[in-house]
Amino acid sequence: ALAHNGCDGVEVDIQLSKDGTAWLFHDLDMEEETGETGCVPSKTDAELEKLRYKSFHKENLLRLDEPEVYGKAVFLDLKYVNSCVGDTVSLGDLLDDLTAFRDKNTSGEVRLITFNPGWIDILVATGMEVFYEAEDYERALSYVENVGLKGFVFKSKTITKDQLADIESKGFQTVLFDVRSPK
Repeated sequence: ALAHNGCDGVEVDIQLSKDGTAWLFHDLDMEEETGETGCVPSKTDAELEKLRYKSFHKENLLRLDEPEVYGKAVFLDLKYVNSCVGDTVSLGDLLDDLTAFRDKNTSGEVRLITFNPGWIDILVATGMEVFYEAEDYERALSYVENVGLKGFVFKSKTITKDQLADIESKGFQTVLFDVRSPK
């Protein structure tokens, strides 16, 4: 999506490699998109650099620090679980990459999305805009008191128009998503 002319922003998932480098990759398992078995957190940077998407363009996988990402308005959806081994990601390693990206991406907006409520305060302290991906309206309401939280991300089928209006009346931005971009 970042390579398309006219694209000025995008939501991308961030996963850490085995070497602790932030990579842009959506799926938990890599096989459907690349033909390679396993997960990003179980692969080294050298292994990931050799992979290509199976799409018609056969693009390389991108690291967060690749020039193609700079100058764009980005929502960085932070994946905190290595599903291949059932372990959690080190937020400290991720923060280094996120702050370096923010400092270099001066012409674009950086917004963070987390599904991990334990990360909210730490991410807010970076000065970047933080959105909590809430499972539903009730879950979002339990976090409206978080100072510095910019907004909430919902799957469109999990929230009503009235519930969105209520969240927004409390001063929060809302982002809805439903479908993935075509392959």
